[in-house]
Amino acid sequence: MDIDDVIHSLANQIKSPAFTARLATIEASKGDGLTPSVIGDVHEAEKYQHNVFPEVEIYELRTEYSSPEDDVKFGTTTIALQWTHTGDDEESVVKGIRRLVRATRDTLWRSVLGCGLGIFPVLVLSEDYGPLMQGEATPFVKSAIVTVRVQQKNV
Repeated sequence: MDIDDVIHSLANQIKSPAFTARLATIEASKGDGLTPSVIGDVHEAEKYQHNVFPEVEIYELRTEYSSPEDDVKFGTTTIALQWTHTGDDEESVVKGIRRLVRATRDTLWRSVLGCGLGIFPVLVLSEDYGPLMQGEATPFVKSAIVTVRVQQKNV
């Protein structure tokens, strides 16, 4: 098992019907009439060009290993799930990014990635929000990062 397996498994959770249902439930509970978000793209790497929004990029930040003297390799990898959302209305962009982050946190919280991959539950570490900015193709763009930690065996 390596980082590609972990990122692929995280991407599958974001693409899952369970994630879509969780996001729809969050949006419906707010009762503010905002159009539900439809996930544009899920990327298993960082992207330079962005085309379809909202989108998420999933990429590794750091891997730390257990003692080099251990026979079995254990690694702890910190991974970013970076959401980007755009739109014509400031409030809908800001609320949309918050809801995508909440759905991500709720979906990944203590989840276990893949069967038999030799990993432990996902630990959600933090949420970091970027400022609302002017976009190129749409008036507004905002991003946020959900940082998670995954421990794995035989990295």
